[in-house]
Amino acid sequence: MQNYGIAVSDRKSSCIRSLVVDPVEKTATVAFHHNDEVYKYSNVPTLECLRVAYQEDISLGKWFHRVLNQPEIFFTKTSFGY
Repeated sequence: MQNYGIAVSDRKSSCIRSLVVDPVEKTATVAFHHNDEVYKYSNVPTLECLRVAYQEDISLGKWFHRVLNQPEIFFTKTSFGY
């Protein structure tokens, strides 16, 4: 299966070091500043993936708390970041 991930890397965030969203797979992969771990969130709404990728005025930290902290969103620790 192809990877349709979109790197959301052109914004500064005190919370999130990197964010890659995949609207097709409905996932978000997040690396945080405070630790070296990477988490993959699943069941992320496609519209929210596209919104954070293309609307540059959205705060990554606020988007994370509003979207990824919902009870229907699941996450797993995928690896250690560097």
